Amino acid sequence: MCGEPHLLPLAEENFGIHETLYPLTVDGKGRVKVKTNWYSAPLWPGLRVTARVWPSFISIGHDGKRVAQHPRHYGRGYQVLALEHYLDVLEKKPGAMAGSTPLEQWRQAGRWPGCMDRIWKKLDEQLGKSGGTREMITLVRAGPGDE
Repeated sequence: MCGEPHLLPLAEENFGIHETLYPLTVDGKGRVKVKTNWYSAPLWPGLRVTARVWPSFISIGHDGKRVAQHPRHYGRGYQVLALEHYLDVLEKKPGAMAGSTPLEQWRQAGRWPGCMDRIWKKLDEQLGKSGGTREMITLVRAGPGDE
């Protein structure tokens, strides 16, 4: 035993450290339940998707393409929502944007600095509430994305 190695040789093939979950379904709020939390996806309700669960992030795919990626949340019952996934809906119902959960999450994450609210206020003054919000959505679309 003295001259024999104590560890087995390294595996010749790589193996993933993620878990693949399929089929998952997009709910009526544009979310997919992955494990114990909800993550947004820019897809129609009812579509079947695949989720890959990594230690630090969740990736959601449809038809072999990644459509969303979020930081993984280890709590239970949390929603992890990306504002950009809801812009089409908010454009049709601009009054819902100010109190939306995705916007609040952007604020908490520091992705919506105070200057954005000042711009939005000016747009509302010039174009009215709905028009100003729609113009703000156009600005958000033009900005850099995380996807």
